[in-house]
Amino acid sequence: MAQSVQRFAIVGLGKMGGNLALNALRAGFEIVGIDPKGVPEDLARSGVRSATLADLKSLARPRFVMLYVPAGPLLTACCTS
Repeated sequence: MAQSVQRFAIVGLGKMGGNLALNALRAGFEIVGIDPKGVPEDLARSGVRSATLADLKSLARPRFVMLYVPAGPLLTACCTS
């Protein structure tokens, strides 16, 4: 039997990722967010929890992660701390 996803991660909380997080929260999902600049205050107040890439292992299986990152050079700030 298929297991439903109730909590997932969003990597990249800019305009698109941030709005997706807000919509998912309104739909009853729990959201953990990863962004090099941290979780913006408005998203944190709405219920988005800050996470690191290492924290993704703690998500319940099946793990669901959405990537909303711009094309271009790799930013390593979020991955090296």
